[in-house]
Amino acid sequence: MVKERSLINVRSFWYFLLSFPTLNDRFLLSNIRQLTGCSMKQIAEAFFSLEGKMRYLKHMQRALHNYGLQPSMFGKKGIVLYVLVKLLKPSIVVETGVEHGVSTSFILMALEDNNYGKLFSIDIPSNTLPKRKVSGWLIPEGLKQRWSLLIGRSKDILKPLLSQLSTIDIFFHDSEHTYYNMLYEYLVAYQHLREGGILLSDDVSLNKAFFDFCAIVHRKPIRFSFGLGGISV
Repeated sequence: MVKERSLINVRSFWYFLLSFPTLNDRFLLSNIRQLTGCSMKQIAEAFFSLEGKMRYLKHMQRALHNYGLQPSMFGKKGIVLYVLVKLLKPSIVVETGVEHGVSTSFILMALEDNNYGKLFSIDIPSNTLPKRKVSGWLIPEGLKQRWSLLIGRSKDILKPLLSQLSTIDIFFHDSEHTYYNMLYEYLVAYQHLREGGILLSDDVSLNKAFFDFCAIVHRKPIRFSFGLGGISV
């Protein structure tokens, strides 16, 4: 009975990932095209390549289920992050905010597919983590070789890290969503983005930081329906 229930959960999870009409969502596809400059064919191929990551997706689903967390945590954001990283083939990605490691895992899956690139993540362990679990506990071990985790506040770590890295390809904000912190991270990271790179942020609708930032740097804000926003450089 337990084995059968587990199989049903995995099937339901996979159906969940495919449940939204991504390739029929012209608005979403247009946003990805604007950020990457890639063709619709390239974008579709990137989406379909996620099927090759089933072993990781199953691992993550089971881990979430074991701790009473819902697979809906994945949503569109993780899949779109995977596609963007898959298409842009970045050398360096910097992320603020890890928590369980859902978004981090999707980024790392794309880096593995590319066989290229490194992810640097900054995080402060949250009280929402399962007991005795650390930041990124959900990330499959097989993905961690391209990952470096720095523990601390972005206001203390981000500038020194970016100075050390010099130039980055993708920046993704998903840490403390206050106006000051979001604007601070955007402005600091923007200075280190290469031409053709992208800046991404979760929860852009929580305040005006993202849109004020876009006005400051004279870039068109690209906003997805599920809270993700971005600009291309």
